[in-house]
Amino acid sequence: MRKDKAYLHLVNLINSRIGPKHMMYLQVRFDDYKNSRVMVVTSGVARSPVFLKDGGVERFYLGTGASTTELTASQTHEYVGKRFGAGA
Repeated sequence: MRKDKAYLHLVNLINSRIGPKHMMYLQVRFDDYKNSRVMVVTSGVARSPVFLKDGGVERFYLGTGASTTELTASQTHEYVGKRFGAGA
């Protein structure tokens, strides 16, 4: 996949799954790795909760070490309150 096509695909996924306002927090670059060209995406720290749209459902995930954990509604409520404050 060419760089511009891969980048456009990423932008379309971000826009449809979490919203275009979050694109500004992502840094994208292309590097060589083991004779291949790879897309490297890094993210800044969120200032507000970011929910993933999965069809008609919004999901909330938390990075836990080297993995990701989906939180239940009550866990999300508690985490968002503690992490972002009551006004989030």
